[in-house]
Amino acid sequence: MARIDGEIAGVWTKDRRESPMKLRRPAAREGTPPEKRSPQGRPRCETTRAAILDAARNLFATHSLRALSIEAIAREAGVSKATIYRWWNSKGTLILDACLDELQRHTRYADDQTLPDMIANQMRRLVEVYSGSVGRMVAQLLAEGQHDRQLLNRFYQEHIQSRRQDLAERIGGDPEQWEILMDMIYGPVYFRLLFQQQPLDESFAERLATEAAQRLETWVTQQALGPVTPRP
Repeated sequence: MARIDGEIAGVWTKDRRESPMKLRRPAAREGTPPEKRSPQGRPRCETTRAAILDAARNLFATHSLRALSIEAIAREAGVSKATIYRWWNSKGTLILDACLDELQRHTRYADDQTLPDMIANQMRRLVEVYSGSVGRMVAQLLAEGQHDRQLLNRFYQEHIQSRRQDLAERIGGDPEQWEILMDMIYGPVYFRLLFQQQPLDESFAERLATEAAQRLETWVTQQALGPVTPRP
């Protein structure tokens, strides 16, 4: 399955003179985000931070969330425990950032695609990521989140909700018109991820992506045509 990275941008246009299936980029926003800083006020060493997150992901393959320790991650990354605790106050927040970082890099929505193709391609990449060790760790984090609402809320806000906000900027209109559709499309992925009774494999991703594209094409056509007025 192809991986498509790109900056998240674009808005939905309903101009009848354009194709109702196209997305376009908005004008670049002025200003740049401020540099991330550590709690002590010093700029973060992104190389060290990346090494810690990579070390955590490397250990996903052989450790459960409960068995994974800060000591093991520090040893794998070649840093001290104090360095880790300077940026993360718990094992859970570190593991969550490692998962979110991977999802952000590999499951962005691509630009310059129709809405159905954009969702279908992103879904293929999401299933690919969730089929491996990151998916197993996300499932364990979601289970842990039943007792730690901060973990659950952060995952929802920084992954699921941020994706929906991105879609809102691209699509426009009332989110209630398409939120249920997104639940129906992405729900099977999380159902298989959590219950682990059926595989998250390429065959599943292709079937789901095809179904999603068909549903979205129907939805886009309905939005472009507007409400149907009965003839007198």
